[in-house]
Amino acid sequence: AQLSLAGNVAGGGVRGGQATLGFNLANGDVSGVGQLSLGANIVGGSLSGVQAALGLNVIADDASGAQLSLGVNHTSGVLHGFQLTLGVNSAASDVKGLQGAVLLNRASSLTGMQLAFINVGGDVTGMQLGLINVASVVHGVQLGFINVAKEVDGVPLGLLSFEQKGQLHLEVFGSDIQLTNVALKFGGRHVYTTLIAGLGPDDRFQRFSLGLGVGGHIPLGSRFWVDVDAVGSQVLSTDSPFSSKSNNLLAQARGMLGFQVMPRLAVFAGPTYNAWFTWGEPGFAKLTTLSVKSHSGTDSRVQHWPGFQLGVRI
Repeated sequence: AQLSLAGNVAGGGVRGGQATLGFNLANGDVSGVGQLSLGANIVGGSLSGVQAALGLNVIADDASGAQLSLGVNHTSGVLHGFQLTLGVNSAASDVKGLQGAVLLNRASSLTGMQLAFINVGGDVTGMQLGLINVASVVHGVQLGFINVAKEVDGVPLGLLSFEQKGQLHLEVFGSDIQLTNVALKFGGRHVYTTLIAGLGPDDRFQRFSLGLGVGGHIPLGSRFWVDVDAVGSQVLSTDSPFSSKSNNLLAQARGMLGFQVMPRLAVFAGPTYNAWFTWGEPGFAKLTTLSVKSHSGTDSRVQHWPGFQLGVRI
């Protein structure tokens, strides 16, 4: 073991540990307790133990144990264990365990879990949890605001999920609410995000809507499929879209039965259940020509009704 106030330097390997207020450097393998410092820990070989520092931890070869810091953790070889930091965790090879950071996790491949604002992995078996998740092939779960992957064998759960081998479709459909609607669906093979815009020439272009939803895709053989999703939209007046008359929310639960006519062309139809919440003085008496049930409060109102939609998918 080596103990000092300023720094510890070992020309070869270390058995036991290095502890200092400054920095620790070992040009060979380190086994035992590991390295503890307030500044930086650097291992020129492999590590079996713990690296703990306020600043920087670096391992040039494989590691079995843990890296703990407030700044940066880096392992050039395979890591069996975990990396925890407020800054950045980096692994040039495989990680079998956990990477937890406030800012960024990066690994060549991962078996386990990444938890940070931004997670970047190669092939991932396990889970990525963060605001932005990026991976190649995922066997497990991506949970975040934005998910990006080449292929997901599992579930991508996010507001925006992009999968190279997933689905990307443009839909044009009509409903009891608006005659003309356009939707962009994208995501994995079974879970998708949809962006919707609608315009009603049937009401003299007095209103339009913008919405966002998430849903699931269920194949039924080679030709038929079912999509089920939940969508939230805001209905806006074309004259004054940002006035108090636009204080509303249209919530929809939708089911669609589709038939694949050709590889890039399908037709679909299905029921919807709609709830329109308004606050203040709404710009429109109601959104549909169908009968609705209405409930009013002091300064709010809700209308709900079953509806329908039908369209084509490209």
